[in-house]
Amino acid sequence: LGVTAYEIFSSQLPWERSLSSEETLKRHLNTPPRELKDLNPEVDDHLNKVVMKCIEREPQDRYREARAFRDALQALAPLSQFDFSGFSVVNILQRAVQPHTAPPVLFTMRMCRRMM
Repeated sequence: LGVTAYEIFSSQLPWERSLSSEETLKRHLNTPPRELKDLNPEVDDHLNKVVMKCIEREPQDRYREARAFRDALQALAPLSQFDFSGFSVVNILQRAVQPHTAPPVLFTMRMCRRMM
């Protein structure tokens, strides 16, 4: 969900793509992800922190379950331009989708909804 959320708010992946899959994988493994707020200035520091936590390299540094991610987003409601109260993680992400978001993101979100 972390990379999906990142892509929804930035329309890009956390790591720069390369022409080769091997080089893209090396970047993913060896470089930190780009800060979300650097790619989308409308993302405030609080939302940036929540989404970036989802894509931490070490699993113990990420949210343990989707519910914790949802709770973190809902806690942002008074601090953010986005209203996250009363929604599942998938609904929260769908509400944040901009019209120009890439279709693969929407497909991933539909698949997540079926799994929840």
